[in-house]
Amino acid sequence: MDKVNPDTNVGRLLQEHPELLDVFLKHGFAPLKNPVFREQLAKLVKIGTAARMHRVNLEALLRDLNRVLERG
Repeated sequence: MDKVNPDTNVGRLLQEHPELLDVFLKHGFAPLKNPVFREQLAKLVKIGTAARMHRVNLEALLRDLNRVLERG
């Protein structure tokens, strides 16, 4: 997978890499704890949009997500 970027779809990313859920939760995305929310709504949202909606530092979120992916 290429690096995670602002246009990466949240739901798809979590489907492919469920280990990234902890990173999202650490950054304040508590609604992602709910599997129904992840299944239905997260697939409609890109990371950049989600970060703006939740006032999350996008650069820090992307850095942390990509670090986990790089560790494999």
